[in-house]
Amino acid sequence: MDIGSAFANPEAENKGVWVEYRDGSKIKIARIGSLPFTKAYDAALKPHRRKQRAGTMDTVLETRILCEVVSKTILLNWEGFTNEGKEYKYSRKRAYDLLWGNIDFRNEIVELATVEETFHKDEQEDSAKNS
Repeated sequence: MDIGSAFANPEAENKGVWVEYRDGSKIKIARIGSLPFTKAYDAALKPHRRKQRAGTMDTVLETRILCEVVSKTILLNWEGFTNEGKEYKYSRKRAYDLLWGNIDFRNEIVELATVEETFHKDEQEDSAKNS
């Protein structure tokens, strides 16, 4: 086994990679579980740790924290997004709003950010060729 190609690229996991999304749009995502994500998620949950451990943390709050952390550390950019026919440029605020307001989008981003193959060197090279 060649460990250089058998596992995901740590730099890509932390800094993100461009992937094809829908209707010709692209998103730049980092990996859930990466160091930036883990640090931010731990920091955001710290004030709520007691309730989380007790199983009494409010689900809405937990989802809001997840959306905030994903918008800061996982969903890093996008291209080709529109809103009512007008270009919808990326911003962290817009990323949060879209993650919070659309469960399907949130689930898709989280799923893409967990797939190891997304962050392999050969996948990144194929993506770059197709861009």
